[in-house]
Amino acid sequence: MWAFSGGEAIPVQRLVDKIRSAEVEGVTLLGGEPFDQAGPVGDLAAAVQALGLGVVTFTGYRYEYLVAHSKAEISHLLHHTDLLIDGPFLSERKCTNLPWVGSDNQRYIHISGRYRRFDLTSQSNGLEWRIDMDTSRIRVNGLEDEVILSRIRNRLLEKGILT
Repeated sequence: MWAFSGGEAIPVQRLVDKIRSAEVEGVTLLGGEPFDQAGPVGDLAAAVQALGLGVVTFTGYRYEYLVAHSKAEISHLLHHTDLLIDGPFLSERKCTNLPWVGSDNQRYIHISGRYRRFDLTSQSNGLEWRIDMDTSRIRVNGLEDEVILSRIRNRLLEKGILT
């Protein structure tokens, strides 16, 4: 989905410094494909965990494939991942009821105990709303059924919240 020639090369330490100065519980590593650049991404994940933060890694690969074809860099990134969400997005298996995944073939694999208390398979998906009162901007993050999103948008338009 993403071109391998695009993007910007950023030193791992510069990212770590930005993460250190942010008020976050952890980081999420996702597409392109983290395991296609597992060396530097693994170094980033290790540095994030050294700060006491969590690491969630999304991959289009299946966990079993990563383990079976494990190079040192892949093992390093797996070792420094707390929660792995594996499997490709499959449009024919699209779902919006599970948190963080787009299709029901994707799995939650707890590599460490950090997020084990969260039973993600029994939670429903949701939307995160961020409202900036200074700029009157609303940012929405998450997956939801298009019909429901359309209803929400129409209600906000009716109420004059959106223009």
